[in-house]
Amino acid sequence: MLGLFKKEGFITAEEYNLAKPAGSRPARLYGLPKIHKSDRPDYPPRPVMSATKTVGYGLGKMLKNRLQELRTSPYMVKNTFDFVNKIKQSKYADKNMVSFDVTSLFTNVPLTYTIDLILDHMYPKCPSICENNSRNKLSMGAPLASVIPDIFMAHLGKSLMDQLQQCGVHEWYRFVDDTFVLLEPATEVADVLKILNNFHPSIKFTYEDEKDDRLSFLNAQVIRPDIDVRFCTKTPPSVQTYFNTKDPVPKHLQADVVYQVNCIHYGHTYIRHTTRQPIRRLLEHGAPKIIFEAPLTNTETITTGPIRSKRNRRHQPYPSLNELRRSERIQQRTNQSDNIQLQVTNPNTNNQYNITTNSKTSIGDHVNQTGHKMDWEGFTILSHEKHQYKLQIKEFLAIKAHDPVLNRTRHSVPLILFPGGILK
Repeated sequence: MLGLFKKEGFITAEEYNLAKPAGSRPARLYGLPKIHKSDRPDYPPRPVMSATKTVGYGLGKMLKNRLQELRTSPYMVKNTFDFVNKIKQSKYADKNMVSFDVTSLFTNVPLTYTIDLILDHMYPKCPSICENNSRNKLSMGAPLASVIPDIFMAHLGKSLMDQLQQCGVHEWYRFVDDTFVLLEPATEVADVLKILNNFHPSIKFTYEDEKDDRLSFLNAQVIRPDIDVRFCTKTPPSVQTYFNTKDPVPKHLQADVVYQVNCIHYGHTYIRHTTRQPIRRLLEHGAPKIIFEAPLTNTETITTGPIRSKRNRRHQPYPSLNELRRSERIQQRTNQSDNIQLQVTNPNTNNQYNITTNSKTSIGDHVNQTGHKMDWEGFTILSHEKHQYKLQIKEFLAIKAHDPVLNRTRHSVPLILFPGGILK
């Protein structure tokens, strides 16, 4: 489908490369304790889904870029500094201050309603058959999780602004689901709240009045009578800096990497990049499956913040190779007659096992011609890069730095280096 969109000119080549899945992996779900809710002694977790490198992550980023213009609104503030600049220029310093908040916006945003808004704006002549059955739930961490609520809230502000102004609203500043409002002193907050809650059945607002001529919004505190703004104390570090919320990914299951494999006998090296998982490339080079079938129980990760380093232990082993998905192209390649069967001995256990090497790869040629063994388990990841062109440049620089003997390919992209500076 993406190829058809590219061919018809509906998406550009850059959008096609961004949306096309490569080396995907399952999403990760973790929870962050809501330590700011003092009324809940059990500190309920906020579920967050890490969608990085999932099959639809690139497509979500492409759609996010296309939908940016629908997020714009004259009533939206970008950050605390933008809010301070706007509130200082307000002519309604003598009005009452009220803040409104949407209850659980991400899990209650009406997806079907918002998608129809997007279709009506981008494709006004779209027929009535453009239907969807989306549910009103968004996963925090997905690329579109920040776009869809903004589009809905921008539409809500534009649709209700006439009624709100007639009710006594003078200023309306919104940041995601939080809104700072300046009201007429005679206006009943309940009337404004009723207008907001009647807009859509799945969206419910709560409010907070000013106390002692003060009202906090974002990281600032607004003080009357002259609308003086004071920044609050620096917010504490994020909760995730105190907890290891994600399990580390083992090196052979990572993607978009430049990897290096060494020969055990003479230390000859091979360097290459891959957008897939290195385990697939190593198996194509002839690595024995038994090496990666052993469960990985100990992995080490380094995080920033109060926790500097910590060793995590996985109680569940990673899936075996038989459970990993393999494309038909790779399956056919392993069945070709270019593969050669060899019997080698594992130096750690002295067990003998058969391996299949591909004579079309430089590593396969090296093993077949010399009978040497490759240090498959000790392969290293030299660098990571999600951008494909930058990944190829990093591969070229690594080849120039290490000068691998086993490489047939010396570079993936044309690159000219000037050690003595730019030529004049």
